[in-house]
Amino acid sequence: MIYGDIVFNNAGQSGTVTIDPTMTVGELMSAVERLDLGLRVEINEDGDRIDVVSDISGVRGSISEGSTLAATTLGIRSFASWTSLDDFNDGRGVAIADGATDIDGNPDPDRNVDFEITLSDGTSFDVDLTPADATSVQAVLDAINAAATAAGLTVGTGPGEFQAALGTGPNGIILEDRIGGPDAVSVRSLNGFAAEDLGLLSGTPTAGNPARLVGEDRATVRVSSLLTTLMDLRRALETDDSRGITFAGEQLENEVDRVVAARALAGGRAQRVDASRTRLEDRVLLDRQVKSDLQDLDFIEASTRFTQLQTQLQASLTATAQVSRLTLLNFL
Repeated sequence: MIYGDIVFNNAGQSGTVTIDPTMTVGELMSAVERLDLGLRVEINEDGDRIDVVSDISGVRGSISEGSTLAATTLGIRSFASWTSLDDFNDGRGVAIADGATDIDGNPDPDRNVDFEITLSDGTSFDVDLTPADATSVQAVLDAINAAATAAGLTVGTGPGEFQAALGTGPNGIILEDRIGGPDAVSVRSLNGFAAEDLGLLSGTPTAGNPARLVGEDRATVRVSSLLTTLMDLRRALETDDSRGITFAGEQLENEVDRVVAARALAGGRAQRVDASRTRLEDRVLLDRQVKSDLQDLDFIEASTRFTQLQTQLQASLTATAQVSRLTLLNFL
């Protein structure tokens, strides 16, 4: 049974749809359309999944929980346990620290540790993500919880001291601390950009028991285009973001290839349109010529010519019939 609120965000605007067990897919489509956010709900071609489509290019959108796990149950939450890290940061992904070596070329474990989490009582532990962990949100949550367990903390809800999870509310990784210390939970990047790319450095901390840090939603979705890539490049240049400049440059090359392919496709279609137009003009001209010939026809002359042609045809058929009856005996 599905019920609860789903929050739709697009182009800086948001709206909430309340789901109840009696709601149909058609009613959900109408409810989302009434939000007027440039979003629409569709059923995929296979008929086994609900898709939410944005009709506004260049803006970021997301779908989060308002209460319960209605969006997750429907499979439309944009920041869910199954969300691929490759979709984070507008397709840039999450850059983890992996494969770093020392000056002699040997593996250096200290340079491969991604970030440090400090709890409310000052307890801290390091998180070292591997390529296997950088696949989905759930893999990251499992890696953080495993690092906490290795540090001697009890992990889980209820009596657990710590848990990394997704909550029923705004999108983002939630680090929850139930130790009851005076401070808030904090994250410090050690190597690489994993903490930043996961939204943990820009998260919102709250003290108390439990103390929480709710990470920023870095899995927002948008329609990619040449204009959005140029906007990203401008933003990266203004902020001196070398990673953003590199990524925007790569995306720009892909967009240029798409433009070239689109121009080739449009050129081919334009040639077919021109050829069809030429054939249509020729046919119109031929029709006019035939119509003109019929209008200017001398019926007496045409009747005489028709009789002559008919006589020629009959003579040809008669001669052919006579010749076809000849045998060798006629020539002996």
